[in-house]
Amino acid sequence: MTHFLQILDRFPPGRLLDLGAGHGMFAQLAADAGWEATAVDARDERFPQDARVTWLKQDIREVDTSGFDLVCALGLWYHLTLDDQLGLARKCSGVPLMIDTHIAMVDDKSHHKHTKRLTRIKSDQGYEGRLYFEGDLQDRFTASFKNENSFWPTEDSLRRELKSAGYDTVETFDPPIAPDRRYFLATKIGDDRGKRLDELINKYIPITS
Repeated sequence: MTHFLQILDRFPPGRLLDLGAGHGMFAQLAADAGWEATAVDARDERFPQDARVTWLKQDIREVDTSGFDLVCALGLWYHLTLDDQLGLARKCSGVPLMIDTHIAMVDDKSHHKHTKRLTRIKSDQGYEGRLYFEGDLQDRFTASFKNENSFWPTEDSLRRELKSAGYDTVETFDPPIAPDRRYFLATKIGDDRGKRLDELINKYIPITS
C-alpha cells in the first residue's frame, strides 16, 4: 500500500484505471486522493459499495485503456499468459503503468509456498520465466480468469516486455513485498520532453556521421 500511495503522489490527480481490482481498495484509495477511479475485474463479488468509483465487471483483456492518466495492474500481471501481458502492455503504452507482480526467481526457495505450482524457468518468444498452474483454482476470486497457466517473467524479461511496448523507463521500488514480488512503474518520455533531452545531449555529445 505504501508504494502505491508513493507512486500515486508523483502524478496530478486525473483518471485512474485499476485492472483486476478485486476488493477495490486501491481504487478507493485513489478516490480519496482526488482521482477519478475506474475499477475493473472479471469477478465482481468483492466490489464494495462506493459511488465515487466506477465499477465494471469485465475481462481486463477487453477493456479500453484509452483516455486514462494512470493504469494500475496490482496483483494481476502474474495471473496472465505471456501473450496477454504483451498485449496489455501495448494497449497501455504511453500511459504510466503501475505493476505489483510476482516475478520468476532463479532460486526455487525464493517462491516459498508457490514452488510446487511453478515450472522451471523456460524461454517463450525470447522471454524467460516460469509457468504457474491455476487450473484447479478457477472457483477462487483471486485466481486467473480463462487461463489455466499464468506466466511469471523474470525481472529482466518483465522490463523487456514493457520496453517492447514503447516504455522508456521501468522503475522498481524497495523494499520488495516479498523476495519474488515487487512494484514497478513503467513510463514513457513525452515527445516534447524527449526532444528537449535530445537537444541537451547533442549539445555535449554531437551526433557524428
